[in-house]
Order: sequence, then structure tokens, then C-alpha cells
Amino acid sequence: MGKIYISDDGRNFMRDGKELFILCDTFWTALYNPSVDEWSDYLDFRKLQNYNAVQFNALIQWDGGKPDSGY
Repeated sequence: MGKIYISDDGRNFMRDGKELFILCDTFWTALYNPSVDEWSDYLDFRKLQNYNAVQFNALIQWDGGKPDSGY
């Protein structure tokens, strides 16, 4: 897998000289409650659906809840 970069005109992500389409899912509470097994299942499922990126919220949750993991 080649290095991902932005095209010279700043309009596209590129890899190996070709435009790269990014299909991304937003996992809002990714750092909050899932176990390692749940993370693995989630990523495997998204890979089957041809997603190639995940974004997540790294800020404290608005409701003031605490992560189940305690981290």
C-alpha cells in the first residue's frame, strides 16, 4: 500500500499516482465504551462493506458520561 498524499491542485487524495476515494464512517464514541473485541468486530464489518477510513470524536462526551473502560 503506497503513501497517501494530496494532489498538486489540492483537490484529491492520491495513492500510487491514482485518485483515492475515501469511504469513511463516523464512530462517535469509538474511544469511549467499546471493548477490544467490539472494536475488532466493528472494523472487520466495515472492511467487508468496503469502508477504508474511520473518524471518531476524541473530545469528552457532551452528556458528561464516563467511559465503561475507565480509561
